[in-house]
Amino acid sequence: QNALLIVLEEPPRGVTMLLLCNTLDGILTTIRSRAQRIPMQRFSPEELADCLRKTDPEDADRKLDGKNAADLLLCADGCVGRALELFDTKTFDLLEKERAQIKKVLSAMRTGGSFSELYEALFALPQKRAELADALELLQAGVRDLLIFKSAPDSSPLFFGNPEEACVLAAQFTKKRLFALSDILSRATDALAKNAGVTALLADMAARIRMTK
Repeated sequence: QNALLIVLEEPPRGVTMLLLCNTLDGILTTIRSRAQRIPMQRFSPEELADCLRKTDPEDADRKLDGKNAADLLLCADGCVGRALELFDTKTFDLLEKERAQIKKVLSAMRTGGSFSELYEALFALPQKRAELADALELLQAGVRDLLIFKSAPDSSPLFFGNPEEACVLAAQFTKKRLFALSDILSRATDALAKNAGVTALLADMAARIRMTK
């Protein structure tokens, strides 16, 4: 960064330099004092949809009309590049299937759900460690949404692109159960990171969820 000080003080005529960083914590004060700070915000799902339509109007319209489009726009986390990657045909179809399976698991976790349905849904999750870790992260986001929507239906979701869908499913849970499910998923994520066996982990999750009130 110190090597940039002179060029920042006397930049070449007609040249504009952009320094990009995720956080200011690692930027020297001497650099900050010589640059104009422009905070960047994540794009909203609506803005991402507009960008997709401008990039490929015909294909984007077809995909954005799908029932899972709002969910996939959330996955982009406000990033245009990520949205373009997710809406690639191959990735798009794969993500639709993955999120559909996550919703099956969330539904199977509901109060009064059958154990056989829960067991089947959990063991339909990816068996590879890295992919299962991603699935558990999505499940945690889904449980978080259900808990939030029980208290504040106007909240910004992390997993559910359709607030009405989240509210309907949230009504089938108690807050106590959702807090317990969040704890179970957090413990499972930690155990997976510590090299727990996938089959044993999923069986343990099923047993713990079954005992949850």
